[in-house]
Amino acid sequence: MLIQFANVGFFPDQEFGLKRVSLELEWGKRYKITLANQDQMSGFLGILEGRYQVHRGRIYKARDYACHSDRLLLGDRVYKKKVGPFLTLESQPFLQFGGRRRAKRTLMEELRAYSLRHLQVYKLKGDERLKFALLSLGFQESGLILISQLFLRQLDGPMENFFTQLVQESRCALALVCHLQTPQEGLERWTGLANFLPLDLSQSEHGPTEVTDQTGQPQAEPSPPAPEDLERLPEKKGEPNPVD
Repeated sequence: MLIQFANVGFFPDQEFGLKRVSLELEWGKRYKITLANQDQMSGFLGILEGRYQVHRGRIYKARDYACHSDRLLLGDRVYKKKVGPFLTLESQPFLQFGGRRRAKRTLMEELRAYSLRHLQVYKLKGDERLKFALLSLGFQESGLILISQLFLRQLDGPMENFFTQLVQESRCALALVCHLQTPQEGLERWTGLANFLPLDLSQSEHGPTEVTDQTGQPQAEPSPPAPEDLERLPEKKGEPNPVD
């Protein structure tokens, strides 16, 4: 178990809020998570990213939980580092990607992105920013990857190939997060690449959330995890830190 929500509420008295959300995300699995609207999706993502803390309920996470989000990498957070140090090109030049040991430099060259290593992240625009986000997510070897924007972006051939490998072969848990107004054609293209478990949270603004499994049957509310394996997040709401 990577992270668990138990009756979580975030602005539960507001129309855009989350009410009594219970779910469990596991290591290495693929999820398609649907919220009711853009505001509700942003709040849900912010909780997983660690930018917000919940008003009600409990969140349990693995002690080595880490979250990597495409919307932060694409511009929602200001990163002052240069690309090379951010991607740990010198300190960790190799990784396991696609089931084998790969050099980060080789993967960057496949995307025609090795020249970005000397640039500051916050100055990247357009395709340069897309390549940086893809590489950053692809270089993650543990934790949770959140995708809420990349599946709607126009990717060229090398970027599309890299994203396909990321979706199919990353060792991280991976969640495609959308809302009811998200164009489905952009999603279906990617959810067909792997075994995605659907989690429908779109009714959480109306009361208890029903989370379904792969067969469409409701999942039972998760039981609390063993305390020696997890840590509990506080209930109060915090403020995001937009600069790294």
